[in-house]
Amino acid sequence: MSAYLDFDLRTQARARLERHTAECAECRGVLGDLRQMLVLLQGAPAAKPVADVPAIVGAVLRRLHEPTGR
Repeated sequence: MSAYLDFDLRTQARARLERHTAECAECRGVLGDLRQMLVLLQGAPAAKPVADVPAIVGAVLRRLHEPTGR
């Protein structure tokens, strides 16, 4: 369904999905929910960049190399 909403399906596959969702209330609901989610995501504010990426990367790498206590 994501490919359908992204217009990444070929004509035949699009038509098959459209026929199916016309008949299947459950899939029609899922498709509607996905459409609504896309609208909400498109309206969301842009994420703010993380201030100190190198410091975060360094902290994660240090934690990965800490002894596990086993």
